[in-house]
Amino acid sequence: MAGAEKSLALLAGHLDDGRFEKLVVCPPGPYADYLREREIHVVESPLHYYARRTGLTRYLCSLLKIARLVGSYRPGIIHCNSYRAAHWGIPLAALLRVPTVCHIRDSRYTRWSSWLMAHSPKNVRFIAISVAVREALLRAGVDPDRIDVIHNCSDLRAFHPGVTPNVEVQTKGKLRLGVFGRIEERKRVIDAVEALSRLDPTTDPHLFVVGEAWTDGGAEVERNLRSRIKELGLEDRVIFMGYRTDVPKIMAALDIVLMPAVDEPFARVVLEGMCLGKPVIGTLSGGVPEVIEDGISGILVSPRAPDALARAIDSIRSDSAFARRIGENGRARALSTFSVETHLRRVEETYQKVLKTDDYSAASCDAAL
Repeated sequence: MAGAEKSLALLAGHLDDGRFEKLVVCPPGPYADYLREREIHVVESPLHYYARRTGLTRYLCSLLKIARLVGSYRPGIIHCNSYRAAHWGIPLAALLRVPTVCHIRDSRYTRWSSWLMAHSPKNVRFIAISVAVREALLRAGVDPDRIDVIHNCSDLRAFHPGVTPNVEVQTKGKLRLGVFGRIEERKRVIDAVEALSRLDPTTDPHLFVVGEAWTDGGAEVERNLRSRIKELGLEDRVIFMGYRTDVPKIMAALDIVLMPAVDEPFARVVLEGMCLGKPVIGTLSGGVPEVIEDGISGILVSPRAPDALARAIDSIRSDSAFARRIGENGRARALSTFSVETHLRRVEETYQKVLKTDDYSAASCDAAL
């Protein structure tokens, strides 16, 4: 489960039950259980998107199975939670004539995905989670008139200043930094490590890496990362915590939340840190500058620039008033700009738009997923 899955759970859990009957279709496993715990109706089904390495047959079988399921449910709207989910949703929009919303949370697509989105029927609309993602969709050939930019919302029930800090983290070091997310090249955890090596060791800085490698490429990135940590003599200062379900508690124990990634579509981690009132440092890349106001609700530095990242960390560490101010401003911005209520209103506006493209009335929207 990553940010996309958690964002879908927030949406499905908060849409008005009096107006929407919601069904989530997802593969068997922890995510299905996660949704059920939140009293969200789930149907488990193996889902195989098209990729050259997996072949066409498995994808077509998956598509036919989903077509039968969706046809029996007769939804008013299909809501695809990613560009990969659009591999099923866009063909179904054409085959079943069901208005479809593709919620795009990435800025890099396969050739097949780009073609499919660019040639989607008129009863398909797109939600981009940032202006950066909208620009990526435009490069893929998607009609700009069918794209709505709707930022992710903040999970205030899980991330708030009253969260009890994780003791394991809280008792290590005097300056606690954290990076969150799967380990891969784009996340640039290496820049956080290099920045750590440039900090004054008397401040006793520690870096917590929360997340794990999901792919062979990620595993190689982690091996190189651990090798560099050893070269720098930072084995005792960099703690790999793996995949965790207690992220709010870990983040609550930190002094600063870091987002050194490049081309991050939105930066959900940034928003979560802001909700907790933590000083957050992000990069001038992707959708991060749409969330952080530099010097006001956080700090923005150039990507792939460990020296700049180290200086930003020092500016927060050495000025407690500044740290407190950007933390408070960050939380205020999360509450005012990225609320669940604002997110729901914007998504429902997109639903209304896509219904009109297929001669549906607003009253027909009795099912959404």
